[in-house]
Amino acid sequence: RTLQLFVDHPPVLDYYRQRFQYVHVDEYQDTNAAQYTFVRLLTQEHGNIFAVGDEDQSIYGWRGADISNILDFQKDFPNALIIKLEQNYRSTNNILNAANAVIENNKGRFGKKLWSDKSDGVRVEIYNAQDDRDEADYVARQISMLIRERGCSPSDFAILVRINALTKKFEEKLRYFRIPYKVYGGFKFYERKEVKSLLAYFRAIVNPRDNDAFLRIINTPKRGIGDAVIEELADLAAERETTVSDILFGDMEEQGVSPKSAKKLRVFKELYDKLLQGSHEMGLGEFANYVAEEAGFFLAFVGDKEEDISRRENINQLIGEIQEFEKSNSGASLEEYLQSVSLISDTDEIQTDDFLVLSTVHSVKGLEFDTVFVTGLEENVFPSQSYGKSSSEIEEERRVMYVAMTRAKKRLYLTSARSRFMYGSTQNNPRSRFLKEAEEKIRPQKLSAGFSGGYIDRSSGAEKPKRSLSEIVRSVNGAAADLSSVSKGAIAFKLGDKVVHPRYGVGRIIQINGDNASVAFDGLGIKQFNMKIAPFKKG
Repeated sequence: RTLQLFVDHPPVLDYYRQRFQYVHVDEYQDTNAAQYTFVRLLTQEHGNIFAVGDEDQSIYGWRGADISNILDFQKDFPNALIIKLEQNYRSTNNILNAANAVIENNKGRFGKKLWSDKSDGVRVEIYNAQDDRDEADYVARQISMLIRERGCSPSDFAILVRINALTKKFEEKLRYFRIPYKVYGGFKFYERKEVKSLLAYFRAIVNPRDNDAFLRIINTPKRGIGDAVIEELADLAAERETTVSDILFGDMEEQGVSPKSAKKLRVFKELYDKLLQGSHEMGLGEFANYVAEEAGFFLAFVGDKEEDISRRENINQLIGEIQEFEKSNSGASLEEYLQSVSLISDTDEIQTDDFLVLSTVHSVKGLEFDTVFVTGLEENVFPSQSYGKSSSEIEEERRVMYVAMTRAKKRLYLTSARSRFMYGSTQNNPRSRFLKEAEEKIRPQKLSAGFSGGYIDRSSGAEKPKRSLSEIVRSVNGAAADLSSVSKGAIAFKLGDKVVHPRYGVGRIIQINGDNASVAFDGLGIKQFNMKIAPFKKG
């Protein structure tokens, strides 16, 4: 609208040209078409402009930024003095040499080379993992070792990924090593909307009395059931002191649901019945994929935008995790899987300001860390497959890599995996071209995974065994605080209470940790439950 005002009313433009005779523009490489035109109109008469920018850090093309604005600056302002700021005050020379080796492959740049008067520092370390789990294990172990042996703090570290969906394996390992972390520019894996929604379907299948789960999934993904219908259903359940499922599976009109709303809700009821039947006939992994398909999760995120790809991949990551859980826990039920997730989530709250940053590259632009791990360095991952193969798109991906590398002050690690679970299957992508470009000009410290799928840890010389999700859950649960009571809706459970479980029978609560409880069953041993989910009754 401002541009339109300037174009349609020249006196207004003249007024502001006179008022702002010296224009300073920061981050010029990130300007879009409208911003560029605005600056050109404002400075066309007097030409007094001071712009600061770095074409090598132009990484927002996906939201309209045009790198040609800064590349054509001299053409637009031929009398401008260009000052190259090549001395870097952040990184060591080894890090800068690696970053320079990558970015110099771009043609769309001015041709500068960063240097530092600091020492060369430690060599850049490159690790080629067996798979994505091994990669996450390596990263977490290196961080744990540096904290333990070098006196580093969690806040000294950043783990960078190309898209948010790649954080999950790292989150698992960071929890296992008890390294506090936060996800920048997004949510932790189990807090992501699509993940919580798919888990809500599982909760509703396991426990039909879970009102929160039902209210979340009735119109997720969207199926034409509006908020008014959902509110009507929730109000009726509260008024009648019953559950949402009791109303859904009874005579809805007789219970007060309007005929119009009841018609829409029957569509969901048919879906639920179908899923419930599937839960009795399928294994966990197959059922998880079935729910995602039938409920419409894959159709909801069919676009090529990075957000759609990331959400789709989060669903695939969750399904993949359930498949792994099924392999590691033969015969395990859907309820047991939900308990494992609940126990992980309940220990996720950070009680410290000293935490590691786990983030996409775009979310940490402008930040710096002593030690940075740039991960997922394979073709179709970084560079991302969401970008085409045109030279301009690859050059933007290379700039993203450059930004990632130059976040590091003292230590830089570059990691890749020979196989990675992505897009619903195991991918075997070649190593990223960016890794090869860096290796051509520097002498990195290179490590590879052992043939067994582990890696040789330099601090001990021993190969480290991998841990299953269930082992991680057990170790995390062991750190929880011991309490003496927990509430489930209006029912309060306490230590020593006898409870009845529909599958395991009669048991007794022997320990309570927050919302979680350990229950001993005759002949079955001790099992862990989240009391908000478990379909318990008092014995």
